[in-house]
Amino acid sequence: MYWTDPPEKVEWFFDPPQDVNISNVKTQTTDRFSRVSFKVEPAGKKPLPEEIEVVVGYTTRDGGRAGQLIRHPLIKSVGVNK
Repeated sequence: MYWTDPPEKVEWFFDPPQDVNISNVKTQTTDRFSRVSFKVEPAGKKPLPEEIEVVVGYTTRDGGRAGQLIRHPLIKSVGVNK
């Protein structure tokens, strides 16, 4: 995520469906860029959804709080056997 006005604090909030597990969440914010990576796994027999919703909450330099909903497409990895 690119910030036109860099925030003081950035937080990422996940609200996955019941049949989805989110783990290995790693976040990084430096100046004008924020990045999050995470692992998504099915928790049941249903396939993973096409996208997941993430709320990015942040504190502005003047102390105000704001947030933005992001619908992030899931990239499904494919294992390769040798």
